[in-house]
Order: sequence, then structure tokens, then C-alpha cells
Amino acid sequence: MKWLLAPLSGKIDHRNISTIHTVLMIGGLILMVCGALWLPLLPVGIFCLVAGTYLDYVYWRCPRCFSSLPSRDRSIQVCPHCKKKLYL
Repeated sequence: MKWLLAPLSGKIDHRNISTIHTVLMIGGLILMVCGALWLPLLPVGIFCLVAGTYLDYVYWRCPRCFSSLPSRDRSIQVCPHCKKKLYL
């Protein structure tokens, strides 16, 4: 499984995925609410929500052992699986 996730650790990684996830989720919710008034915005909002969830699932991982990190605690400094620092 590590070989499958290794190519994904390019420019998007665990350091900036939290910001990207938040922007996509809030933007998607706003577009869905606006989609109630103008229907073509609804699919774009749904796409943003799905993309934010997918990116969070794929990239919120330890850069060393590629284990999934806890999603509720975004301020962790050490991987709970390999016990190594996340930030260099």
C-alpha cells in the first residue's frame, strides 16, 4: 500500500491539506446554498464537497509511514503510528 500512496505526496501534503479541505468544504456549502436560488451552482457545490473529502482522505497521512492520521486532531505534531515528528 505504501507504493500506491508514495506518488501522491507531491505538492499537496499533510501540511497544507487542512487549508485546502476547509476552503473546498466551505466553498461547496456556499455554492450549494446559492444553488437553491440558481440551480446550475448545485452540482459545482457537490463536486467541491466530494473533492474536499477525497483530498482529505488521500493526503491526510504521515509522510514517513503513510498511515492515516486522526481526522479530529489537526494540530498533532507526532504520528501516532510510527511516533516520528510530522513537521521537519
